[in-house]
Amino acid sequence: MESDLRGEGRVHPLEDSLFIVGRSPECQLVISHASISRRHAKFFRLNDEFVLEDLNSKNGVYVNGFRISQPSLLHNGDHIRIGDMNFIFKLGEQSPIPEEPSSFTEATRTHTPRLEMLLELSKMINSSLVLADVLDKVMDSVMEITQAHRGFLMIPDSKRELECKVARNLEAGTLNNGQIQISMSTVQRVFDDGTSFISVDIDSDSRVSSQQSIMSLGLKSVMCVPLKHRDQICGIIYVDSHNVARGFNDDDLQILEALADHAAIAIENARLVEENKEMFFSTIEALAEAIEKRDPYTGGHTQRVLKISLDIAAEMKMAPDDQENLKMAALLHDIGKIGIDDSILRKHTQLTPAEFDLIRQHPQIGAEIVDRIRNIDLVLPGILLHHEKFDGTGYPFGYRQEKIPMQARIIAVADSFDAMVTDRPYRKGLPFHEALAELKNNKGSQFDPEVVDVFRRVIDRERAKYEQYYPSTFADSPA
Repeated sequence: MESDLRGEGRVHPLEDSLFIVGRSPECQLVISHASISRRHAKFFRLNDEFVLEDLNSKNGVYVNGFRISQPSLLHNGDHIRIGDMNFIFKLGEQSPIPEEPSSFTEATRTHTPRLEMLLELSKMINSSLVLADVLDKVMDSVMEITQAHRGFLMIPDSKRELECKVARNLEAGTLNNGQIQISMSTVQRVFDDGTSFISVDIDSDSRVSSQQSIMSLGLKSVMCVPLKHRDQICGIIYVDSHNVARGFNDDDLQILEALADHAAIAIENARLVEENKEMFFSTIEALAEAIEKRDPYTGGHTQRVLKISLDIAAEMKMAPDDQENLKMAALLHDIGKIGIDDSILRKHTQLTPAEFDLIRQHPQIGAEIVDRIRNIDLVLPGILLHHEKFDGTGYPFGYRQEKIPMQARIIAVADSFDAMVTDRPYRKGLPFHEALAELKNNKGSQFDPEVVDVFRRVIDRERAKYEQYYPSTFADSPA
């Protein structure tokens, strides 16, 4: 007895006694569609008849509009839906395939490239855990998959008020001025109830046409979808289009909703990573401040070294990840002093050679402490080697030039400058111009010449900021 399935513009003969439909390559009928499970349904012979069974699929199997939960006997002409794919079961006599495919089949053909694009965009969105990067990638993906003219991504602040974080195709300065012409009532409604919004034709849509600020832009259609994560709304994506020939449709809304689901997970993951980093940095800052309080004469030293180090790194266009490691190393560069006796650390007179030998141990003590913290090995160079000298006469190892990591070379300049211009119990801090002269005179011996030159450029350009850091040392320095 000959039988077949008619659908997707093709005939699929049911020649095998067991005929499985699914996405998996081992199935007799392989359908690469998001609505189809790996092993979705099976047809099998029972005497001279055919039976259809759902293989615990996600989206179900329907016969003549009813979802089946048990194996079901098929009859000639039965309409079968497997996932979102439509078929007709034909028993016996072969009837011709319709020349025109069903509207669903045509839509599926249209969707396939967009589904593939969705998967690629999802991979791109999830390729970073830096929140700013993720938001940018999400917005780029939204604009690519919807072909919208404008796009906005909004995230609620601590007061649950929506704030536009990323926008596309706005006039310069518009976002900073807060002058965004969008339907805020629509945005707020989507944010409040979590239901997507689409206006296919704004001109004939009373929900939007009454808003003069929107109508003045000459828009054709609008979509707005929530970003949901674990039943919580964590943001909004809003896009609009001027395309008169083709406004957004329900298919566009579905694909945008699918992208929003991926985006919400990526944003939440990046946000959690950022929160963990902030918490960790806060802990490190508290630890550094606690160490500083043991020596009242170096108050604020760590924060100043941190600011100078980051200024140098930014001027050198150091990679963001390297700047984060530098930030942590600068905060912790003196943590080893926790192992130095107070009688030495707080001494009001110059140290003896023996006492100085003990002080020289603080980089290694600090590295040993920090080495116990997981995933922090990339900050060790700044802690362990910031007292090395460019000519190899420093400590603890006598490294020279390129063998000293850039992280340590930057902290060395920042640390030395701050030490020179701040007061100590046994001496007054140097004026600003004399400290810079010392850095210049020791280029190539104590300090990396490039780092010194970069710091001099920074301090010349941002003198007003540095006058706030060191008001006393600038007081007697020439302008």
